[in-house]
Amino acid sequence: MGNDFYLQVSDLFIAYINTALDYCVSLLPLLFLGGGEGFGEWNEAALKYAQDRVRRNPKGVDAHTKLGFNLNKLDRYQKAIVILEEAIRIKSDFVLAHNDIRFSYY
Repeated sequence: MGNDFYLQVSDLFIAYINTALDYCVSLLPLLFLGGGEGFGEWNEAALKYAQDRVRRNPKGVDAHTKLGFNLNKLDRYQKAIVILEEAIRIKSDFVLAHNDIRFSYY
């Protein structure tokens, strides 16, 4: 196998690790807030953070995917679809964006 294959595998692995870490960090407040009233406030804070990531890195597929994920959590499915389609346009084989967009449609 050529070096291109190994580069693609390593890029995918790094993307998975970065996204997994983002999701873990974004779930930490649940340990302290529970699912009560603060939960909605936390979701809004996570959304603002994700929007800031997209502003700082407009070509970042991870940033777009995280923003789409947060929009889905807030039941803003139409906006999530637009953002996740942009993530897929940036990198068409990014599995996490494809996975998250399916939740927007259901």
